Amino acid sequence: MKKLIVVALILDLMLFFTSPALPAAAPTATLTLGWTDTSDNEDGFRVYRSTTGPAGTFTLLATVLSDAAGKLNVGRTVTYVDTGLAFSTQYCYQISSFNAAGESARTAPGCATTTAAPIVVPTPPVNLTVTVNQ
Repeated sequence: MKKLIVVALILDLMLFFTSPALPAAAPTATLTLGWTDTSDNEDGFRVYRSTTGPAGTFTLLATVLSDAAGKLNVGRTVTYVDTGLAFSTQYCYQISSFNAAGESARTAPGCATTTAAPIVVPTPPVNLTVTVNQ
């Protein structure tokens, strides 16, 4: 009889202290950059980003490589998607092209401010317990 009570108590404690499921990843903002390829001999493009405005410091964010067809496709639109960004924040970008001979000058800065954070339904509470009061 005592063993049964102890097992029941352990099960109650396990249910009470079960950790809740992890919440889904917090939403983030995304910006899509687009530019026109004006060269037929680039190996790719370098994307620079500033979070301190168009006159701020730009750091290398990504490299977008050209494929064989892209090198011969002057006038094509090239895109890059910047993800995981903070909401209501200004981001500025510059693009350059490069090959074995070096890197071109960068474009003038292009800036955009991400949208405000969406209002999301909260996650439900977990581990509800009901106790009889005597």
